[in-house]
Amino acid sequence: MQADLEEGLKQWLLRRDPKPFEGLDERSRRLYRRLVRRSLLSGVKGSLPMTCRLVGEAKVGELVARWIEESPPQTRLYWRLPLEFAEWVRSQEEMPHPCVGDLVHWEAVKLDVRNAPDEGASGGAEEWTLDPSARLGIYKYPVFRMGREDEECPRPLPGPTFVVVFRREERPMWRVLSGPAAQCLAQIAEGKSVKEGLEFLGGLYEEVPEEEILEELQILRDRGALR
Repeated sequence: MQADLEEGLKQWLLRRDPKPFEGLDERSRRLYRRLVRRSLLSGVKGSLPMTCRLVGEAKVGELVARWIEESPPQTRLYWRLPLEFAEWVRSQEEMPHPCVGDLVHWEAVKLDVRNAPDEGASGGAEEWTLDPSARLGIYKYPVFRMGREDEECPRPLPGPTFVVVFRREERPMWRVLSGPAAQCLAQIAEGKSVKEGLEFLGGLYEEVPEEEILEELQILRDRGALR
């Protein structure tokens, strides 16, 4: 019953043509709906300064408004809203620029990393565990190399690139990984040991570059992405 009420309220607040929701007079309903939608719009848009600068604040605002109406947020954590928006953007076929999906996702992931819990390392048997702030992403554009001086979206990379993002001294850090190392890291994130991760790769590749993978993982451990 409570879940149905919550879902009904959410649909009424966020959908383009909501069904009437009982309990408030018409004026109060319109005001509450406007305030909630404006808060979501400004919060998500405000967390994407680089995207707004390169794509245009008005276009980003239009995208956020579409997302709110077409795929209402599921999370209850305000700081995770940009990440949900990023996943929606990546699922869309038409965007102002092909790099927008990666750009939005990059800014959202950095925010997610900043707000990740300090405790509760996940995955990994034995001594190898993934830091709770670590996130693994795949990018077609080098958005992770962009800075405030960049004034336009970059050219695409030669191929999909694996990037792990993690927090160190309260700042998001990142490192590009080889495909096999990224796949092994993903296995660790699912609770597997490094050995099990390497065995998994053995079923995918004729020859697994174990030394190179272990070297990459050791660098991550030295920098705090692995424990």
